[in-house]
Formats: sequence, C-alpha cells, structure tokens
Amino acid sequence: SGSPGMNGMSGSPGMNGMSGSPGMNGMSGSPGMNGMSGSPGMNGMSGSPGMNGMPGSPSMGGMPGTAPGNGDDGWGRSNIHAVLTTQPQTQGQAPAPGGGGRLDLASKLEQVLDRFDSPPALDEIKVNILGPENVSFSSKATDDKGLREVSFRVYDPAGNKIGEQKMGNLGKVWQGSTEPVKATGGGTFRVIAQAVDSSGNTSKEQSATFTLSAAPKQYQLVVTLVPDAAVTAGAQWQVDGGAWQSSAAALQLSAGKHQISFKDVAGWTLPIPQDIDLQEGNNSATGKYAN
Repeated sequence: SGSPGMNGMSGSPGMNGMSGSPGMNGMSGSPGMNGMSGSPGMNGMSGSPGMNGMPGSPSMGGMPGTAPGNGDDGWGRSNIHAVLTTQPQTQGQAPAPGGGGRLDLASKLEQVLDRFDSPPALDEIKVNILGPENVSFSSKATDDKGLREVSFRVYDPAGNKIGEQKMGNLGKVWQGSTEPVKATGGGTFRVIAQAVDSSGNTSKEQSATFTLSAAPKQYQLVVTLVPDAAVTAGAQWQVDGGAWQSSAAALQLSAGKHQISFKDVAGWTLPIPQDIDLQEGNNSATGKYAN
C-alpha cells in the first residue's frame, strides 16, 4: 500500500487500480474503460452512460424506452387479431374478397380446419329379406358439413355387380332403406355401402353378406277349350290322367313331357290328346271340340 507499481493496491497509482486509485479498469468511484456503477465507461451499468445501457440509461442498443419493471410494449394486444396476406397485391390490382386480399386469423384457421375435415360416418348395414329373390338394405350416415350421397352396391356369388343404388342431397344425417333389389339364382351375395360428404371425403366402406335360396322354377300350363258351346256343355281337360280342369285353368307342373286329354261331352267330338314338353315359365295349349 502506498507504493507505486504496475498493479497498485489501494491508494497506489497503477495500471489496474483498486478502489480510490486511478487505473485502466477502475472499480467504484474510479475512472476507467469499463466503469462500474457511477463511473463513466464504454459499457456502463445502471446510471452510467455507455454503448449498451440497461433500462434508464441512454444507449445504442437498449431496451425499448421503458422504465425498469415495465416491459409491456403493447405488441401482443395489437397483433392478436392480425391479418394474414393471402396474395401480394400489386398497384392497380382489385382487392380480393374479404378485404384487400387479407383474411383475419380466425378465417384462416377455418380454412385449415376445412382442409382437414373429418370424413362422414356410416353405420353397419342391415339386410332386409323381402322374398326369395328380393332384398333391401338399411343404414345411417352422418357428417358435420353435409352428405353428398350414400351408395349401395350388390354383388352375386361370382362377384359380379348386379345392382347399385345412390341416394343424394341428404343433409347432415341420413337414415333409411334402399329400394328392393332383385337377386336371382340363390347363393351368398354381398353388399357394400359408402358415404361421401359435400367436400368429397369418403367414409369407411361397410359390407355385409346374405344368403338366398333359389326360387323354384315355374312350369305353368294353361289349356283353353273351344267353342264356348262345348265348354257350356261340360268340356274339360286333364294332364297325365289327373283331375279334370275347366277351360283356361292354370296348372303348375314339373318340367318335361306331359299328356293332355279331354273329357267326353254328349253331342261333341273330342279333341285328339296332345303331348307337350313343358319349358320354364308359361306354357299353353288349345283343345277344340267339334259337333
């Protein structure tokens, strides 16, 4: 202490003076290049002039003009309802709908949500057996934006599409049944349903299988007797020696060959017996009496 030197202690002059001594890096109360509180310097602390001052000090790169403890510059409040420019607008260009080519944040978020809109929901299919060869299908579909259509496709046991029905413009909820679908030949059939919403999103496909017994084939025979006078006199016909039938009566028979014969009527000549080979569907014959 009190001695001159390069690194002087308290009270001594030196390059790096301590408290009370002049030096290059002065401590409190001393002048220096990097002064502490109360000293002038290049990087001053609170209350000192410097290049990078803290709050309350003049500086080149200080915080925005606020007093200590008050850091609210209002940025959040002014930008919470910020607008997003959808397209650059050149001079003379007409502004886009929605206000000069801009959309507010809520509208932009709506557009994003629409882009990732959830698909419609479709319940399981209920198969309604209406007869040996007729069915219909029931289900329910929903969508928050609206349903464009619900479709049902029907496939035979070989995988061939034999029918399709579409219901359109259904609103947000559809629940109901299709029109009857004819499925012939018997076997196990398959139906596939799908819903499409107004944005083109598709539901998961729903499918169901159902089994129908083949309807029995029909072999019908109708025999007409003429003239009417013979019919009035009691003319009748029969097949393979069975029960007598009136004129124009219809019989359900088996496929193949059968014989038609006619009943005796007094004063009339019988028609000649007829052999017939029945085909699937309706078959007919005529018996003509003579007098």
